[in-house]
Amino acid sequence: MPPAPSQAQRNAAARVSLNTTRLQRVTALPANNIYCLHCFRAAKDALTKAMSLPPARKPVDFEPMECRYPSASSSRCAHCGSKNYSCEPVYPLLTGNSMDVLALTHFARLYTTLEDDDADDDASVPPCDSVPMILGVESRQKICGVVLDLWDAFDAILQAHAREYSLGGASTSKKDNASNIARYRDYVVSRRQLLVAQSGPRPSTYTAVGRKLLPEWESNQLLRLEAIDPMYPVWLVALEAFSAGMSEAFNLTQGEDVDEWDEWVVEQMGDIPVQTP
Repeated sequence: MPPAPSQAQRNAAARVSLNTTRLQRVTALPANNIYCLHCFRAAKDALTKAMSLPPARKPVDFEPMECRYPSASSSRCAHCGSKNYSCEPVYPLLTGNSMDVLALTHFARLYTTLEDDDADDDASVPPCDSVPMILGVESRQKICGVVLDLWDAFDAILQAHAREYSLGGASTSKKDNASNIARYRDYVVSRRQLLVAQSGPRPSTYTAVGRKLLPEWESNQLLRLEAIDPMYPVWLVALEAFSAGMSEAFNLTQGEDVDEWDEWVVEQMGDIPVQTP
């Protein structure tokens, strides 16, 4: 039987635990990647499983993908560490698309968690909710399905992208894989140089106009699928399906004033952070 820890040992363990808790963070990966592929697919698999339930048990909310690091010095996120995986960042040519997917995900989740602060105290609340919500159950279930469709489309793009550039794969030798990665990096550099030339100089932060243009300029520095890429049409269809799905979800709920509700829906649709080009 192992000896019981001394008070000094318990105090030391408590300090380590406290420091680890303080250092826990949700952070971006290098090169502007905001989640690794494993965390993305874990979130997608969880939502897929939840959406396969009968209609009465389908989710009205979902957890967005994110990488949580146990400490500031961790080289792997908590999920990858627990599974003994290596954190695989999103492919560089899809960095901008990955951030677009995250922006759309957070936009959608805003409406699955939007509480109705103006509801009467005696307003009826569905069993799945603890407080009145702006959108009804069917609307929020629809939004969960819309997000899952977006994630499925982006996962298909990721897989096709890996096949197109022969990135990894069990049938690829280490020598061939290294050669493929080197060619891919060279292509990424050339695309990035072209992007910098197209974007122009960084807007000045000393003027009001420059400060207003800076966020869009910074977003445009991220590589995204272009018309020359085979999966670009799939990305456009995914964006269109997201907008159409959100519109349908909003219209599954009707406010007391139909005209006012229609105006609200139009306003929300205009706030979608990524629109079809």
